[in-house]
Amino acid sequence: MSTAALEQRAKEAEARLTALEAKIGGPTAGIASVAELKIIKDTLIASSSHILGLEKELSESKAAQKALAEENEKLKYRIIHLLRAVEEADNKLKQ
Repeated sequence: MSTAALEQRAKEAEARLTALEAKIGGPTAGIASVAELKIIKDTLIASSSHILGLEKELSESKAAQKALAEENEKLKYRIIHLLRAVEEADNKLKQ
């Protein structure tokens, strides 16, 4: 191949590369800088620790909800028996 042909191919390749870069927004479009990556990493770490805190809070809330539900059932049981006792006492008084 002659030098002129090689130069022509190089110019065409550069033109295609320029067109592609323009299409995607430049030669460094989509590539994050080190500073941007550090910010992303720090944000992810902060979010992760926040999520762990929320998971702990959720677990504690579920335990508290379970304890309250058990206490509620015990109180319902007591109410049923207290109502029966009141009804029996009323029936005895009526007799």
